[in-house]
Amino acid sequence: MIERLRYLAMSALCVAAVLLVQTTGGQKSEIIWFIVAFILLSHGYLLMRAVFGKPFRFSQFALGIVLFLAIQSIAQTAWYYSARPLGPTSDAVSLLAGIIVTQILFWIKPTEQNENEAVEKVAEKMTMRQRLAGLLCICVAGSGFGFVLRAAHNAATVESIRTPWPLLQNGVLVAIALIWTAVILSAAVVKSSRLAALLSAIAIAATTTITPLLYRIGYGFDGFLHIASEKIILRIGTLQPMPFYYIGQYVFTTWLTRLTDISITTIDHWLVPISASILLPLCIYISLLPKKTNVAKIYSSEGEDCSSEASSAAEANKFSLRSFPFLILPLLPLTGFIATTPQGFSYVLGLCALILCLGVRERTINPIAPIILVGWAAATHPLAGIPIGLVVLASIAATRGRGIFFRILSAKFVLLSAIAIPAIFYIMSLKGGTPILWNLDSILSPEPWLLRLQAFSPWIGNRFVLWPAWASMVDKLIPLILLAFSFIGLKKYRSSLVFIGSSLFLWIAATALKSTGDFTFLIDYERGNYADRLNTIAILCLIPSAIPGLTIFIERLKRVPRLYSLVMLAFVVAIGTALSYNALPRHDALVTGRGWSTGAADQEAVKLIEYDADGKPYTVLANQSVSAAAVDLLGFKRYSTTNDGDVFFYPIPTGGPLYETFLRMTYGEPSRDTAKDAAKLGGTDLVYVVLNSYWWKAPQVAESLRAVADKDWSVPPQTEEGWKLRVFKFDLKNASSTSAASSTR
Repeated sequence: MIERLRYLAMSALCVAAVLLVQTTGGQKSEIIWFIVAFILLSHGYLLMRAVFGKPFRFSQFALGIVLFLAIQSIAQTAWYYSARPLGPTSDAVSLLAGIIVTQILFWIKPTEQNENEAVEKVAEKMTMRQRLAGLLCICVAGSGFGFVLRAAHNAATVESIRTPWPLLQNGVLVAIALIWTAVILSAAVVKSSRLAALLSAIAIAATTTITPLLYRIGYGFDGFLHIASEKIILRIGTLQPMPFYYIGQYVFTTWLTRLTDISITTIDHWLVPISASILLPLCIYISLLPKKTNVAKIYSSEGEDCSSEASSAAEANKFSLRSFPFLILPLLPLTGFIATTPQGFSYVLGLCALILCLGVRERTINPIAPIILVGWAAATHPLAGIPIGLVVLASIAATRGRGIFFRILSAKFVLLSAIAIPAIFYIMSLKGGTPILWNLDSILSPEPWLLRLQAFSPWIGNRFVLWPAWASMVDKLIPLILLAFSFIGLKKYRSSLVFIGSSLFLWIAATALKSTGDFTFLIDYERGNYADRLNTIAILCLIPSAIPGLTIFIERLKRVPRLYSLVMLAFVVAIGTALSYNALPRHDALVTGRGWSTGAADQEAVKLIEYDADGKPYTVLANQSVSAAAVDLLGFKRYSTTNDGDVFFYPIPTGGPLYETFLRMTYGEPSRDTAKDAAKLGGTDLVYVVLNSYWWKAPQVAESLRAVADKDWSVPPQTEEGWKLRVFKFDLKNASSTSAASSTR
């Protein structure tokens, strides 16, 4: 009691400091940084005590800080939705909310994690041979990581590209393979969970950090929209209209910018790559720490008593059992973690919550930890956070509850996780908020279900190119591999059925959503994206259930000849390297890359149009890359109100009416009538058409546009090497159907 009162007094002091700074209107200074740092450290420690018990471990302390940030971000999200602007006041209120919630959790913490069942704090004792092997693994992983960073930095570009792989040195994939090899050796030979966690973080970072290093201007399209939104929130404290998603990320990045003066762009580019690299290995390490008592039950059957013989065996193998689970990370698809989007950040938080459920099952982690993380995930992106949150609740009900009631409750949560997102879309479409055409009869047709099963077959047609074919095959088979390991572990952990069932039901829901719902507000090739996201969540749900099975499988490898073990090692390394290859955009013999990155020429075109318009309103027909450059340079400058809703003066999103007009102008026959349609949508007399040189039949389309436009430019000015981009101007006050004299700039 005295100890708790002492910590209560410390929190009261923190509250007084926050209120003093807020009431005096203190500006950002070293004092504020010190107060925030002290609050994070002290209350991260209290959350560690509430979640894990008394023994101190640095890894648990680090997760305690993350949990405090999650509570603070959830509080900021609630503040935002109360229609109050974000800023210094919301920062102070969210810190106070974090302090109060932390104290509540600390005072009501259960006794399950007290001294009798606390996490065992022991040193990993290694032989000299293991130490030397560990040093070798560190050298190999460090050298490989340095090589990848240097290659990505040297290949950094401002040009529009479809895939980064031709720009990177040939040895990058070899270096990534060596890093994954070091991870496997650290787990299987050195048998050090700490080293395996460290090298796993390096291996994930070797893939995820390529994107922010190589794409100088930015990666993808959505990232530019999110950064522009965050800049508005940073400036005025809110967004209008108020979105009901993404805010969990926005409040965190803007708070971090106000606190550190690091630019929103920098924070946004690195948030998901760094958080995925650190948090995923950290949560695996924490979730599988052994308890002080019943060590033999770490991977024993649930509810079974262990003999003294089994206990001795478990004691001897406890370190290897703690290091083997990290071998699940080479089987983790990294596509969603290479760039920062609310969807990707929600995936990171949600997967961490799912992994922490393993510790909840072992009663070494308070269930509040995964609930807090998945709450942050839901605040960041409900379409990912809600289904993952329901799976987390199902797992907690199955492992911590007793009796038929909790089993039924767990089953209901599993079913809800699958139907939640399709139900949300259906309700939204009925209310007119989202234009979706439904064909519910197709759910009874066998065709979509057969196509779904065929998707798991590694079809490569008659174009066999070794590495692209292997990477494509791994991409198809990884769900089945994870499912196989999950079934292996099911005999030992019956509660893993929650994750397996959730994954299967999510795959069914994804197939049903894709076959019945036509998302007309998206372009044709993007209409299956929401169903594909459910497939991704289904794979994430298999990660925690596959960990016990993978551990059992590796244990059994000890009984087979070493040659088979080496073959399996090479197999896992090849899978991990292929998934790294698949994570970044591909354009090879089997995959045709659709998207081009935003380049310097796109930015120059946006500047040219803005200069030529000279303050007059205008509408632009362009592709995604140019629109992303416009959002980056001009923000959400102007919208027009039409019968189709609010239309941005550049084509976003790609399924909008302005983009459809751009496709008619560039895929059909260019005409001034099409330009008039764009002018009507944008409510302007000036219309510009931007054509990239990589566009379909670009030279022929450029000549057709030049024949009907009033003026055109090359960007940069045309040389013997040709042009990268052309801008065509339509001044619709000019009644002439022929173009005026063209000029080149």
